Amino acid sequence: MKKLLSMALAAVLVFSLVGCGNNANDTKGEAKTEAKVLKGEADGYKGKVTVEVTKDGDKITDLKIEGKDETPEIGQEAIKTLSKTITEKGTTEGIEAVSGATVTSEAVFKAIKEAK
Repeated sequence: MKKLLSMALAAVLVFSLVGCGNNANDTKGEAKTEAKVLKGEADGYKGKVTVEVTKDGDKITDLKIEGKDETPEIGQEAIKTLSKTITEKGTTEGIEAVSGATVTSEAVFKAIKEAK
């Protein structure tokens, strides 16, 4: 009888501890945001610069920039650099224009700012 009672109490204890465990999907107290994909464009050095910005709240989590008419060695290289830098930092704040590609850089910043 004591053995059966001990096993029953142990089972109750185990089930009560399982109910108290952390749930990885528990978002209690956390603000849940949804990622938004926004598109924008601005005039670059030789044509339109378009962006597709993925934002989670105010943070930029992904960025696709296209400037097919920008000069390959200058403007298009600046686009690659800016895309990587902005995505890593999650913002355009504090990021300067790429030297030699100021017009293209400014077009990228403007397109991101005006993306809807």
